[in-house]
Amino acid sequence: MKKYKIYLLSRIISVHKGFSVHNDYSIYKKDYFLRLKSLIDNFKINKYFLINLFIDLIIEFLFLVINILFYPFKIYLSLRKFKVAIVDPTSFGDFFTDISIIIKESKNKEKNLKNLILLIPNESAVFEISSKILNEVFTIKSNFALCLILYSISFFNKKILFRTGQYKTYKKNSFYIFPKNTSSGRFKSLSKKIMIQNELNKIDYKLPKNIFTKLSKKLEKLLNNKKKYNKKIIVLNLRDINRRDVVRNSNHKNFHHLIKKLINQNYYIYYFYDKKNKFKLFSNYKNFFSYKIKGNEILQFFIYIKSQYYVGTLNGPFHLAQFLNLKSLCVDVVDFNSAIIFKKIKILPKKIKYKFNDKLIGFHELYKKNLENNYNNYNIDQNKVKFIFSNSNEILKSFNELKNTKNFNKKNFKSNNGTVLGYTVKNFISNNKYLFN
Repeated sequence: MKKYKIYLLSRIISVHKGFSVHNDYSIYKKDYFLRLKSLIDNFKINKYFLINLFIDLIIEFLFLVINILFYPFKIYLSLRKFKVAIVDPTSFGDFFTDISIIIKESKNKEKNLKNLILLIPNESAVFEISSKILNEVFTIKSNFALCLILYSISFFNKKILFRTGQYKTYKKNSFYIFPKNTSSGRFKSLSKKIMIQNELNKIDYKLPKNIFTKLSKKLEKLLNNKKKYNKKIIVLNLRDINRRDVVRNSNHKNFHHLIKKLINQNYYIYYFYDKKNKFKLFSNYKNFFSYKIKGNEILQFFIYIKSQYYVGTLNGPFHLAQFLNLKSLCVDVVDFNSAIIFKKIKILPKKIKYKFNDKLIGFHELYKKNLENNYNNYNIDQNKVKFIFSNSNEILKSFNELKNTKNFNKKNFKSNNGTVLGYTVKNFISNNKYLFN
């Protein structure tokens, strides 16, 4: 039953983005002309597309019926000045990007945040940490039926709705199209109300001290923790979920050199993994700790809040590091249009080669070929490219640069302004200048 609820939840969220175009472009939901145009342009006669379209239309009809039946409830919420925040609880990374933007735009008013209702159904990926930790800051609702009602009300009533993250920021009431499952360099202006990824990356987010303190105290109480933690803590994260976009993964062996150096420097390293512990080699070291994420979600949040640095891939846990303002080194980055809202970051990009001549591809050419991230595996296969992992020395030098950096000034390159390439470590740039021309 849980799988069906998660599927239904993902379809409910997709209706907010625009029916049956979730594999292409997210469109302002009130503009039915654009939605219909995109539906026609992207229409496919296959089982997957038709089933999702049918369910999306049923959900939208259901939204309309529920909205009429629960109109008095809608008035009650408006009078109490509650707002429903439509965030994406199915994606760990998108969720923390969403709530970071909410906090940034609330001007740090704690009362305002308690008036925000986050819809986090029990079956979602972030339920545990939302219901036990983030409920100190936001109002969390998890009952699936209640979530459906509140989704429905928010769909038709702008007064108690805002969208965040990759789809909308409520303050500016502006929208942009981000092709989440395609190569995202070519933004299509289907409407004047477009805010592209560059606008999101202009946000300079910092978690307010009062919220940080509140979350920290809640975590200590939950874990009954009285221990004083060493300040030299690093969280290590490597993306180990095999999806279609496996090129986002990293080679764990290339981190061994860094780990040994850090242990010798008396750092405490915490590694949280999803399925497979890739660092069993270090299990006997007193300064290295490995935990499976499932069952340790609260501990993971606690360690992140106590840590000094994040080292790993640019995926979901990195966005938790951003939310908690950890200085971060992201290794083997291929998503050059990712959202960076906390600016104390360094990235080490993957090099990309043509298979047929073994020639490295410059970043300017990558953008021309629409290969600046890896969401579209079809494009990667068509262009016959392969990816080169960052090596041990590059990772070690990059971490040392992160540690010694005080001013995180962004550098712009030809055709790459506004992208994460601006946070590339200096050592990589100086050794690979030809890639940035």
